Amino acid sequence: MIESVKYNLSNLTNFEGRDARQTFWFYVLFLIILQFVASLIVSIPMMVGMFQGAFEAARSGADPQQLNAAMFEQLEGSLKTQIWISVILGVLSVLLFVAAFVRRLHDSGKPGWLALLAIGPYLAALAINVSSFDKIMASTREAMTATDPNQAMAMQSELYAYSILPWIGYLVVIAFGVMKSDEGPNKYGEAPVRF
Repeated sequence: MIESVKYNLSNLTNFEGRDARQTFWFYVLFLIILQFVASLIVSIPMMVGMFQGAFEAARSGADPQQLNAAMFEQLEGSLKTQIWISVILGVLSVLLFVAAFVRRLHDSGKPGWLALLAIGPYLAALAINVSSFDKIMASTREAMTATDPNQAMAMQSELYAYSILPWIGYLVVIAFGVMKSDEGPNKYGEAPVRF
């Protein structure tokens, strides 16, 4: 795995040639772990602040609506920062990923531009998150202060459609990433090195 990661990190701008399946998937696993750890590091301070506000409200004898309001007040301040950090991490992930995926496409005889089918929906979802931040915050605020759980779910369901968009890209990556390698050389180069 380490050799696959080293190889891909040293070829971040190399869109030529081919990557074997295991080389590609070990690198994808590395990127997933990296993004998970980075997201966790970003999320922990936000969650600590949110629960701190909730605990203080609970100690002062707040009712459930006041408790939710206190949690949201803490959440609102850091959520915008977290969204921007998530966008930066997402774009960075795409930059780290795109050359490896193009080489993987080449390995199965497919043109590299097909990578746009995976990257496009993911970047579109990031853009939608940024552009609809106010709507997300308003919906979250209403859902957290709603007394009827069904009403809260209805408010959140409007935003669920946006969360499906990146999955289109993930499915494209899986579909093309598991394709069998072309035997021997193909029009994109010699058979890839396997680690």
